[in-house]
Amino acid sequence: MNSKKLSQRLRLCADFVTEGCRVADIGTDHAALPVFLVQSGRCGGAVASDLRKGPLSSAGKNIEAAGLSEKISTRLSNGFDEIAEEEFDEAVIAGMGGLLICDILRRAHYRNSKSFILQPMSDPEEVRRWLYLHGFEITREKAACEGKRVYVVMRADYTGQTRVLSDFEALAGTLSANPGKEEKEYFKKLSRTLDKQIEGKGHTDADISPLKALKSQIDILLR
Repeated sequence: MNSKKLSQRLRLCADFVTEGCRVADIGTDHAALPVFLVQSGRCGGAVASDLRKGPLSSAGKNIEAAGLSEKISTRLSNGFDEIAEEEFDEAVIAGMGGLLICDILRRAHYRNSKSFILQPMSDPEEVRRWLYLHGFEITREKAACEGKRVYVVMRADYTGQTRVLSDFEALAGTLSANPGKEEKEYFKKLSRTLDKQIEGKGHTDADISPLKALKSQIDILLR
């Protein structure tokens, strides 16, 4: 398996993993990511975990077909419940909703000793809020485009310093620092979403000035 078989978002996840580390892939599905990471030499070993027996069985077959059964173990686990702290250095949680990602992180009692590569399919702003409220910092973040969809991949490292993000920080993340083509597509999506929210609340007595101000901040990033 090579990088050509990885989606754009999973390629980005792979790029965010530290070379030489042991990785846990939570919600591995068919184990495409851990197979690529180990096969390419980026990681020496991995744990491929999934909550469902069907995908985990497929993952095991793909790992065996790649000749990596001694380097990649499979685990039937709800989040990190069945994965020991010493089994990995960094974890990837990709392809699931942002609120579910937050819940998985919340239940990982050893989370402060790990780094995480996260790819939420929804609610990335809630993931960012959770991370900073619990002492993590987003040290790297990029967007990936697949067809009409725009995804965000973020790397979070524990610092112990907590803070509350503003609405703009939660929506834009660290992508606002130096946005490229993909990041601007992400901001276009945010701007359209805010337009719909403003239009929807415009027919009520709700104060829409905060939404308008937030949209103005996002639109500046598109210039």
